[in-house]
Parts: sequence; structure tokens; C-alpha cells
Amino acid sequence: MADEILLQNLPGPVPSGFPAASDLRKDIALLVSLLKKEQKIPSDVSISVSLVSDQSMQQLNRDFRGKDRTTDVLSFSQIEGMEFPDIEPLPLGDIVISRAQCIRQASDKGHSPEHELHILLIHGLYHLLGFDHETSEKDARQMERLEKKLLRWFLKERGR
Repeated sequence: MADEILLQNLPGPVPSGFPAASDLRKDIALLVSLLKKEQKIPSDVSISVSLVSDQSMQQLNRDFRGKDRTTDVLSFSQIEGMEFPDIEPLPLGDIVISRAQCIRQASDKGHSPEHELHILLIHGLYHLLGFDHETSEKDARQMERLEKKLLRWFLKERGR
């Protein structure tokens, strides 16, 4: 078996600076592989990643978090709070990213949409494992440290 990655992309042309679906799928696979190594996840995993519009993200954010505005990334864990169950593939859950918000944040931060997308994917992956930056300052620092470490590993693996 192997890790299962379901990617749902917005229809239409890929925006400038954004990876094509095939490249994005490879990036997600590499991020998942590195995350599994770092978190000592022994089994294959299953994950869904969806790129959506601001309108769809706003609706999800309103329906699931009670916040009637768009956001950059939402994660819906299938295993949060559990030890890693003995099933394969392990269903980590779903990551939803607003492509437009990702592009805006990249512009605000002065880097590429692709780089911002990687940051959001990493953030979403850690949320799937139950990490939460909103519970305490200590938890926020721990999550940020782990995210930066995974991003460094990822960029090194990609030769950047």
C-alpha cells in the first residue's frame, strides 16, 4: 500500500505562481512523508486536500467555526485526540485552502503563492494531528517550531 492523497482543485486555469495539480500532488506526498517521519507515524495515511473559492471557505468557516468570513486554511481531522489507530491507510482527514486567500497572503508576505501554499499545507497537516495554536501561547510556539522545521526539511528535499 501507499499513502492516499485526494486533491480537489478549482476548475479553470492555474493562477500565476501556483503549482499545477501534478506538481502539487507530489509536494503533498513529500510533505506527508516528512511529517510521518517526524511524528513517527508508522502506517500509510489517507488525506484529502481541497482548494476552494473564498465564498466556499467563508461558508465552511461560518458553518464549522461560527466565523462568517473567509480564512486561509481549515482542517477536519479524522483522528484528533486518538493514538494512531491500527488501521491502514490511517485517515488523517481533510485540509481545505482558499486559493484566493493564499495568493493574497503570499503577496502581503512578499513570497510566491506556491511557498504560501506549502506553509498552509504544513499548518493544516499539524492541525490534522491535533496540534492547536489557539489553546495557549506554549502550544502556539510548539506548533510554529514544528511547522518551520518541516518547511526547512521540505525545501531541502526539493533542493531549495
